[in-house]
Amino acid sequence: MYSLGSMIGVSDPAAIIAGDRLCDELGIDSISAGVSISMAMELIEKGLYKTNDIADLKFGNADAALTMLRKLAYRGRYWRNFCRLY
Repeated sequence: MYSLGSMIGVSDPAAIIAGDRLCDELGIDSISAGVSISMAMELIEKGLYKTNDIADLKFGNADAALTMLRKLAYRGRYWRNFCRLY
């Protein structure tokens, strides 16, 4: 659960558990998802990746992280573009 907690700056246990459960429901690995979200937060914070899709994706924003988990699972436009960075 570290990757959906301290890795993305979320300290609320309820939010961390909600993220972990959402990953289970969506069939995605919670560690990989959390690390991917953390990387996206870092790139956005440093101005290396810009998008209007996720303006509120900042460290500590649990709601935005849960939204990103859904976008990751459903391969939203943001994630398709983000994956091209690799």
